[in-house]
Amino acid sequence: MQNDSEQLSIKSSLESLKIIREFISEFCIKRNIKKSSIDKIVLAVDEACSNIIKHAYQLDESGIINIKLSLEDSTLKIEIEDYGQPFKNSNVNEPNINDYYKEHKKGGWGLYLIKKIMNFVSYDRTNDGKNYLVLIKNVEFE
Repeated sequence: MQNDSEQLSIKSSLESLKIIREFISEFCIKRNIKKSSIDKIVLAVDEACSNIIKHAYQLDESGIINIKLSLEDSTLKIEIEDYGQPFKNSNVNEPNINDYYKEHKKGGWGLYLIKKIMNFVSYDRTNDGKNYLVLIKNVEFE
């Protein structure tokens, strides 16, 4: 299969998450990726973009999120770019389910889920102030 890609550029609003989920889902459905994989991929990208909207842009809807999907053979690559605040990866620990239960905590599972779902996760902050997240998933087809 040849390299095949699509892009989406969208405002950083919580309302955009539905459009992002549909964009990911439609891309995968058109390429006959297994439904069980699509659901996981959509969840991972939704978590990543939610974090960008809430933390990088701090709910400022004037920000932009760029998403590029590319499929080569059975490797789906998702590139997500934004110009929000940098992500401090060292501050995030794996959540402890017992603590969450005891303390009735909410949130904090996004990065953990993304890393569990995807085969590869990479984050970089470029010199021009861009956050660049790469998610890679080895997919199976229907």
